Amino acid sequence: MSGGELAQLRSINSLFALIKLKEQLTRTRVGRDKIGDRDVYVVTGTMADGNRQRLFFDMQTGLLLRRVTYKSTIVGIIPDQVDLDDYREVDGVKFPFTAVSSTIEVGNPVSTRKFSEIKLNATVDESKFNMPPAPKPTSP
Repeated sequence: MSGGELAQLRSINSLFALIKLKEQLTRTRVGRDKIGDRDVYVVTGTMADGNRQRLFFDMQTGLLLRRVTYKSTIVGIIPDQVDLDDYREVDGVKFPFTAVSSTIEVGNPVSTRKFSEIKLNATVDESKFNMPPAPKPTSP
């Protein structure tokens, strides 16, 4: 996969959306803003699929606090926001243990992911990747 197809896959799976940001964004510019009482740097850029993205980094810690993606659709531009919090160190790397996803418009659903544990390079039992057996047909 490459180009727009790869960018779309990355945007669908937020696990990959925050990897190698420099390669994902073009026409970037940097500004300043506030999130609550925190001063932040705001990096705005365009992704390979043409959608815009704004990244908000805490000026004191350098940690990403918010990502807003503006997706162009047939009905207009739809903003999607992810707020990251509760950073903890895991094997020397800081990870957000709380992520809140929402669209910016009032009244739309909000999704919160809270992790209790993150393991790096954990061994995964190969059987977890096996397809489950097909359901048995029921008789009338």
